[in-house]
Amino acid sequence: MEFLDQVEKARKVNVPLLAVETADQHGTVELLKVALDGKCPVLSWDLLNGIKGINEKGRAEVKRLEEFLPSDPTMSKKPRLGEVTTMPVNALSIARELVKDSALLMLNAHRCVDDDGFVQAIMNLRDLFKVDGRMVIFLCPDINL
Repeated sequence: MEFLDQVEKARKVNVPLLAVETADQHGTVELLKVALDGKCPVLSWDLLNGIKGINEKGRAEVKRLEEFLPSDPTMSKKPRLGEVTTMPVNALSIARELVKDSALLMLNAHRCVDDDGFVQAIMNLRDLFKVDGRMVIFLCPDINL
């Protein structure tokens, strides 16, 4: 499949940021999940659910990251990663801590590119992710970067 070959080639040369225009974001997530499963932690992000693991390694990575979340004395329980990463800038800030070779799939990323904080967060991740194979894949029906 040409699309998956292109993603694999991008991963091999440590492309840190990749935009994928697709009319079926959830279908594309499933394709990527299957293609990358076993190779790396695969996580997804959307505005409602925040960051969540979508394969076994991704779910383990979410649990690892939750260990670093600060406790809030006003809450009856420690927050979950998905709860504190619904805002895109928060998600990208925490994404700095992802392990080597992780793939974060961001759904509806086109809705975030006009936000200055989002743009800065992406710029801050670029060099960090390039050195160790981490990647953010923006999924959207159309995008102007």
